[in-house]
Amino acid sequence: MRENPHCCWCGVEVIWYYIPGNAKPLPDNFATLDHLYQEGDPKRIKAWKKGERQIVLACNKCNHERGKKYEEVLKSKSVAE
Repeated sequence: MRENPHCCWCGVEVIWYYIPGNAKPLPDNFATLDHLYQEGDPKRIKAWKKGERQIVLACNKCNHERGKKYEEVLKSKSVAE
């Protein structure tokens, strides 16, 4: 990941540093670790059993956007039930 510090989803170059105590929110291009497959996705279990990589480097923006979309899907499923 350090050899190619780019977001897996959008390709933006990410930054690795953060100054503790800074009250500002993390920048959009701050490096985060993201699961390749969301929780509950059958592909996640299959990848784990095969020993495949499940964590990818993602920018803060993409990681949060993917998380929001996943939450919306979960909410829509619980309403439908």
